[in-house]
Amino acid sequence: MNRESSELMDLNRKLLHLSSQWQENITELNRLQEKAVELQEAFVTYTPNEERIRFRDLQRENQVLSQLVKQYESTLEIIMSKFRSQTHLIQQERQELRDNTDRILDQERTENELLREENTRLTEHLGKCIQVMREASSANDEADVAMLVAGLAKENETLRAMLIASLPNHPSHTTQPLKSTLIDESGIMPLPLRANEATLSN
Repeated sequence: MNRESSELMDLNRKLLHLSSQWQENITELNRLQEKAVELQEAFVTYTPNEERIRFRDLQRENQVLSQLVKQYESTLEIIMSKFRSQTHLIQQERQELRDNTDRILDQERTENELLREENTRLTEHLGKCIQVMREASSANDEADVAMLVAGLAKENETLRAMLIASLPNHPSHTTQPLKSTLIDESGIMPLPLRANEATLSN
């Protein structure tokens, strides 16, 4: 962007310089044309050799200046065309940059909202798991304990699947199951044994 701005500034300077020269040449050309008309009118009746030579010199100079003016006009048109083209490209790039920025911001807002919703669901499931663990830790009957432990394992598996699904690159980012430091190899979170549970296990 800085390089394009520098090129635009250079083009502006060149344009101003050429415009100034063009105006000076036009002014000089007009002056010479007026002088040529005056001389031509003065030489209608009588034109000595010296004056005719001077007149022809002025005509040649006038032709040269006319060619220079045409060249300047052509060069000026080329510069202006390039200037307009570069200005249009810069405007397009700025618009694309704004569009891309807006699109990225919208995507990030959507992703953040989804993450907040997922976090809420995971928190609710975690609360259920904690409740199941509390019920399991307070159970006295072995059958009830086995049933509660099975329910805990099921809740734990659901929570693990939801955690994996909530990762950014799911489903291709990993093939390994997510393990928490609070979960043992059996897939069930170990619970501290109370006195009555220790008696049952013995």
